[in-house]
Amino acid sequence: MKKIFLINMFVFMIGLTMLISGCNTQNPTDETPAVTPSPQQNTSPTSEEQMEEEIRVVFREIRASSKPVSGKLAMLGRLEEKYYINFPRMRQEITEEKNAPRITIETARRIIEENKDEESGNVYRLLLEAHGTVDVERGSGMTILELWLDDEGIERIFIHNFNIYYGDELLYGNIPDPAATTGAPES
Repeated sequence: MKKIFLINMFVFMIGLTMLISGCNTQNPTDETPAVTPSPQQNTSPTSEEQMEEEIRVVFREIRASSKPVSGKLAMLGRLEEKYYINFPRMRQEITEEKNAPRITIETARRIIEENKDEESGNVYRLLLEAHGTVDVERGSGMTILELWLDDEGIERIFIHNFNIYYGDELLYGNIPDPAATTGAPES
């Protein structure tokens, strides 16, 4: 199953690289971490880990920034545009909208265990109610939702392809033919 995940992440990264080629980021220590297109220089991340680290850096800068809400939203918007990813929970944090506390892995396991025989939509709904707004919405054709267990997404739950994963561990779902599925994104 790990091989399937790696193959799919490779395909995802090729597509992501094609989409973001030509983008350039300023030094994260600059006052405004702007993302500007630059046909002369391509400094796009070459791996999922580099992209995730850039997201963490920008999130830390947003949280530490004394900029007004509009400035913080602009920083987030540039990041979303660069990677074609939405960060609804961070958007709510910036605008100081109330949100539920983050879900824990223990709570997620309990919800799944108590509702595993019910319709799958109910399990997803209960997880989302317990977590509040999702941290990440991404994907093209197939949406991947991420519920972060911490503020930086180091630990997270993925809802992808009608399955729920914690890292590589399938928490909920049915994969009848592993060769025919896309699996969880690499975490």
